[in-house]
Amino acid sequence: MSLRRIALADAEELADFHRRNRDFLAPFDPVRPESYYHVDGLRERIERAHADEGERLIDFAIIRDRDIVGKIALSNVSRGAFQSATVGYSIDEACNGHGYATIAVKLAVDHAFRLLQLHRIEAGTLLDNIASQRVLEKAGFARIGISHQHLRINGSWRDHMLFARVADAT
Repeated sequence: MSLRRIALADAEELADFHRRNRDFLAPFDPVRPESYYHVDGLRERIERAHADEGERLIDFAIIRDRDIVGKIALSNVSRGAFQSATVGYSIDEACNGHGYATIAVKLAVDHAFRLLQLHRIEAGTLLDNIASQRVLEKAGFARIGISHQHLRINGSWRDHMLFARVADAT
């Protein structure tokens, strides 16, 4: 398994991934515009991310046997005194529960610390998303507390368990 930067050539496979997993991921995701599920909308999103040159958002495809089985992103990349980012991920329903998310988080964190020279990576999960909490703990993240009404998920403001990992802990 590996990570690679998402490219324009991935738009069709990503659109298929999004459509195939729409119902599975809906309880964990913000409400998405229809363009999120279509090739043209994804091409625009990929172009915007590449125009940013990875300054604030770095999207990766999670690859297994040359197929995209998930996505992981380092977002809200902050430089200066903070040197941090947020990690978020999703795995294809058919591949859920096989350890791919844990491996992907470890690879993304390694990229963030070694190549981007970031100091801190943060993540959040819904309070009842125990599987995602286990992913983060297996990847070396520590629980740092609950953030009330943290993100608007599936149309409602939801509390999240926050996690963090710092480079010194690697």
